[in-house]
Amino acid sequence: MPAIKKLSENHTCNLFIGINKIFTNEKYKNHTSAGVFINDRIFNYAFPLLEKQKYLNKTQKYINQKIDINLDLFRDMPGKPSNSSKWYFHITGVHTDLYKPFLDTQEHDKIKNKIVIVRSLRNRNPFIDYSFLNDFCEQLIFIGLKDEYLDLKKVITKLKHYDPFDFFEMSQIIKSSKFFLGNQSSSFAIAEGLKVPRLLESTYDDYNVQPTGGDCYEFFYQTHFEKFFYTLLNR
Repeated sequence: MPAIKKLSENHTCNLFIGINKIFTNEKYKNHTSAGVFINDRIFNYAFPLLEKQKYLNKTQKYINQKIDINLDLFRDMPGKPSNSSKWYFHITGVHTDLYKPFLDTQEHDKIKNKIVIVRSLRNRNPFIDYSFLNDFCEQLIFIGLKDEYLDLKKVITKLKHYDPFDFFEMSQIIKSSKFFLGNQSSSFAIAEGLKVPRLLESTYDDYNVQPTGGDCYEFFYQTHFEKFFYTLLNR
């Protein structure tokens, strides 16, 4: 999205999204799209947020439309940069300031000033324990999938769950949050795009996301997790 936003400064940008492309890589075994990169459910979930972005002329499913740039080429790139946003800089030949927001949304009308959590079943750090957050249950809200919520609720026993209608409502909740906490996921990508205060659980596998700009932190170890959590809590 940062690359597309940069291109839109002197091009009309249409985004065509491929649906039901099958993957076979074992590392995607907990992928939410059940054997494909993006299914119709995920497209429909993302579309309301994408259509709000003024730099996108239109967003559609890809059905053999003429394209100028195939953004899926990053999957074939050797030696990809560790920051996933920069994959598309190499494909498109543009660079932009990753410290600046690249998503637009609105404040949520009801859910405000919460510590918003999404912890995907993928990209988890085995050194990390969330149980200290039991002391903050009234301030927490989990907005990921039901199975992700039930898994984390084993550790944070009074954790509350809210199921956003789509990515647009999710973006509203994140924008209205005290800060966002999570691992690599589409939810963290939204927090990154909005540049809200955010805290990333990093892993040594698939280290593709590094928070950039604004009040942002990442951690590999428990001590740093708790340190940065309190930093954002008391900001």
